[in-house]
Amino acid sequence: MTSTASASLLTSSLSCARRSITTALPAPFSAHKPQRSAHRSSHSPVWSPRRSAAPSRLIAMAQVPALTQIPKSKTNEEAVTGLLQLAHDCSAAYGQAAEKGSDAEFKQAMQKFAGQADSHIKQWRGLLNPPPEKETTISTSINSAKVKLANLGGDKGIVAAIFNNANDSATAYEAISQRSEFPKQTTSLAAKLLPEAQEQRAFLEKFAKQ
Repeated sequence: MTSTASASLLTSSLSCARRSITTALPAPFSAHKPQRSAHRSSHSPVWSPRRSAAPSRLIAMAQVPALTQIPKSKTNEEAVTGLLQLAHDCSAAYGQAAEKGSDAEFKQAMQKFAGQADSHIKQWRGLLNPPPEKETTISTSINSAKVKLANLGGDKGIVAAIFNNANDSATAYEAISQRSEFPKQTTSLAAKLLPEAQEQRAFLEKFAKQ
């Protein structure tokens, strides 16, 4: 994708989200309701905000199909490259959440999670030889920008915007850790990082219901 096309896509996405947010700020979140999907393990209930809890376009604009399909990666390189990009997206989202959040506990948690994501970036990068020339895509910029817009809805709005980052990470790490056909270093690292991704998801679920 050319830089001009990337800039155009980012501008279009932000414009859509901005129009949505002015008419539909986040409302209180619904109670925990376990859901399942084809790529999530059947024993891991996942919280999700009500459809009306935050502007649907805002949340959707950071959903990158290539990343949500990481559990179905056909090759080790595809999986590791996707997980590296996912870690960059998490770092961008959590970093902005730490800056824009107002609740002290929330800000502290986001700072911690951003640090964890930065560590994940270094560890996944270490499995690629040579490392990719470009590790991030437009999705990283979008993940940062969506938090700035979601901040109009307060901390709960930010949680709605970044929940998918934590959930996608936990889902992908769990799935890749079980791919026996991949190198041991990949599956072991996914298993090692899984508890942190689960911690991030659990915190966001709990905070949303406060």
